[in-house]
Amino acid sequence: MKKTIVFWLMLLVAATSFEVTAEQDIDGMLLRNFLDIEHPQFFETVDGATRYSPLKAYQASSQIYVDLRTRLNADQVDANDMKRMLFFAYSASVRKAAASLEALNTDLMPILQKHPDLFLQTLKTNPQFVASVCYNLGRYFGFENKHQGELPQFLRGYKNRIKNTLEASDAKICLKIMKKNAR
Repeated sequence: MKKTIVFWLMLLVAATSFEVTAEQDIDGMLLRNFLDIEHPQFFETVDGATRYSPLKAYQASSQIYVDLRTRLNADQVDANDMKRMLFFAYSASVRKAAASLEALNTDLMPILQKHPDLFLQTLKTNPQFVASVCYNLGRYFGFENKHQGELPQFLRGYKNRIKNTLEASDAKICLKIMKKNAR
């Protein structure tokens, strides 16, 4: 966990210290959103008063999410994009961002199914994301009355893969959370 926080803090410093690449800007934006840091990009002047616009920040965050989802549904994916998506799920869970959590309920499962090895390996190397990601995976089954009762079929194909990839304690937690949140 400490390594992850240090990594994201370093990216934040890098993103605010010099000209940044698009990738660093995405990482910085994700971290600023997680930490609720107001970015100068999202200030606006209305009636002569300058103020922070949470709506602009939300719109930028939403666009990052849509771009990540699109890239992760492609045939070739970037491992860093997978980390970003799982961090997004973690952040939405910690911040209790209802709209993001609802989107993740439907979007994470297809990404797992398209790229299971990368998805699970990323989850293994970032165990702090296990509870939040597995919550969203479980919610896929029954969210908006779709895929109800399909968890047993999913587990027949993925339970061993989850157990063989994640640490034993993380696999146990993941499967328990998925079962608890499925309908």
